[in-house]
Amino acid sequence: MTEFWRGWIGRLLGNRFRLSQLLHATESSAVFVAEDEKDDEKETDRLAVKLLRADGSATDRQLDTWEAAKRLSHPHLAKLFHAGSSEFGGVQIIYAVMELAEENLGHVLPERPLTGQEAWQMLDPVVQALRYLHENGWTHGGVKPANVLATADVIRLPLDGVKRTGSPVGAPATTPYDPPEYVDGSFHPAGDVWALGVTLVEALTQYPPRWGPQWALPRIPDEFSVLVRGCLRKEPAERVTLEQVEDLLPGRPARRETKAPTAKAAVVAATIAVLGVSAAILAPKVMSRNTAPATVLEKIPKAPAVTASEVAPNQAPLVKQVLPRVSETARRTLRGTVRVRVTAFVNKKGSVTRVEYLDKGPSGYFAGAALQAARRWEFLPAIVDGKPMDSVWLLTFEFTSQGTTMLPARFKP
Repeated sequence: MTEFWRGWIGRLLGNRFRLSQLLHATESSAVFVAEDEKDDEKETDRLAVKLLRADGSATDRQLDTWEAAKRLSHPHLAKLFHAGSSEFGGVQIIYAVMELAEENLGHVLPERPLTGQEAWQMLDPVVQALRYLHENGWTHGGVKPANVLATADVIRLPLDGVKRTGSPVGAPATTPYDPPEYVDGSFHPAGDVWALGVTLVEALTQYPPRWGPQWALPRIPDEFSVLVRGCLRKEPAERVTLEQVEDLLPGRPARRETKAPTAKAAVVAATIAVLGVSAAILAPKVMSRNTAPATVLEKIPKAPAVTASEVAPNQAPLVKQVLPRVSETARRTLRGTVRVRVTAFVNKKGSVTRVEYLDKGPSGYFAGAALQAARRWEFLPAIVDGKPMDSVWLLTFEFTSQGTTMLPARFKP
């Protein structure tokens, strides 16, 4: 899989974009660092290029979507500069050229959660970007920590995965960031609100909430509880709107009169926690944190508060749990914690049929060890109404210099 994509290193796309470094790869896609060889003024030193294997009519639709997304412009959206197609070794691909992010929230959270002040400051630009998309007929469809980017000291969301509002979801929902209705529905703004709530919980606790027969919600600061409950209502129509989310942001008036977004210097200065590098640091500028008016709180649908103490952890009924094989030499290089999250698809017999990365973390070595171990796990079948069912599990592996911790949690069914 990776070897195929490594063959693209050094290639020139569109007689312009030279691929120089492979950042991430799956069977069907890859992300590279690239340089624009026709940018004489070097306004952008390095770019990110996403490559997808061509897939018939879906390829044409994706290219059309990227071409339309190029016209989207907002201070908190990473620019999409170019889209095209190419071929190598008999394999057709399409590609999108974007701004290269210096950091993302997914790199910071394995080291520590955000403080309340940092979380409020992260929300503001993300909500502004989402409102712009929704008002122009788009749904982001990919709000999660790894997509909260920092480029040129400004928080931005990427555009390579945006969808026209109302377009079919296609693949079934498989991650905590996918709302329940995405199982057989279409992309819509309320889905982004759900993903925003999950991202906020993870930013504050380092773990996303778990969805099973009932929510297992980690304990979060009280100042966020109303907002999180409003975002994570199961019925889309009952969730808060982005306007209501904005009303809760510190320092905001109860209702914004203008729809035109303004640039805001929301700074995230972070260093990635990798082997041999010190812990990540997130240092946003100081903002005031005023209490939201009571009139705003009353607009948000009420739901019973759920805390970790009220819901028993959804521990996996394990038949076989395999520890990742890690050399002591590699383990001794660790500074802090390397966290890898793997989605495991389990059949009715309790066997793992497929595994995917949800979050590879900063180290390919430890990510590979976690993925190999996850393939060998075995579970008792999930039983619903007395019948065995397929299930989906989130397996979190935490590697430190002292050992490895494994945390399984089921979120389907």
